[in-house]
Amino acid sequence: MSEEERRKQSQLVIEKVINHEKFRTSQRVSIFLSMAHEVNTIPILEAIFRASKQCFVPKFEVETKVMKMLELKTLEDYHSLPTTKWNIKQPNDENRDEAFETGGLDLVIVPGVAFTQSGHRLGNGGGFYDAYLNRCRQQKNTYTLAICFKQQIVEHLPTEDHDYVVDEVVFA
Repeated sequence: MSEEERRKQSQLVIEKVINHEKFRTSQRVSIFLSMAHEVNTIPILEAIFRASKQCFVPKFEVETKVMKMLELKTLEDYHSLPTTKWNIKQPNDENRDEAFETGGLDLVIVPGVAFTQSGHRLGNGGGFYDAYLNRCRQQKNTYTLAICFKQQIVEHLPTEDHDYVVDEVVFA
């Protein structure tokens, strides 16, 4: 996919998310920090802060195979985050609230490699999101919204019992 096509599709997805009823009514939102090959999530991050919502972003602990969602306070806070060896910005644990410990999440915006329109998801193979989303399901009514490019939509994906089915997939 060309850079121009990626930009156009990202913009369409961003508009759909920002205008989505679940986004508008949620106060505690988790969003992944996108890599170059994913839908650009920075405009969604900006919209979260403009709307005075609480924002949580993933922190992957590879050694323990655990993912936490830690609070991001401002856009400036985002820009100051350290970058991992995988070139992903992620917070450290210092002075940050963890979503589960402070009231859970209303909305989780989810990444992935491929999706079906019915919500099945192929992740990056680590199982981080499947485990985290299954915890969300146990705590409260967290809505899960996957975002992707139209080329990532497939008719069928092989699934296993532990795979989490998202509530909705938004694509260009």
